[in-house]
Amino acid sequence: MNARADGYRALQSPSMYRPWHQPLFGHSTLEESTRALRVMVWTDEAPEVGARLGFDVFRHDGSTVESLAHVAWVDQQQGEAPARYRLGLAVYAQCGMHFAELEGLLSED
Repeated sequence: MNARADGYRALQSPSMYRPWHQPLFGHSTLEESTRALRVMVWTDEAPEVGARLGFDVFRHDGSTVESLAHVAWVDQQQGEAPARYRLGLAVYAQCGMHFAELEGLLSED
């Protein structure tokens, strides 16, 4: 495993991300917690390092926990990897309650 992956835990729940854009109305902006979860995901399309993403993690009942993520690093994968790229994301919950929930959904640790 690449040294950059140290401290990044593999995602254990389904998720999806999308480019994040500043909403037209400020009141609809997602909030960020002050602590981040460092998560590693695999994808076939890689955003640029430093990109800010909307990041949704699926709960077991099919609903989602919305959060924000910043792309910390991108590694192109070779051979039999699950996808073309591996990403390191710093994931920020919207509040303390969601932080604990995300931590449980994101990693088996």
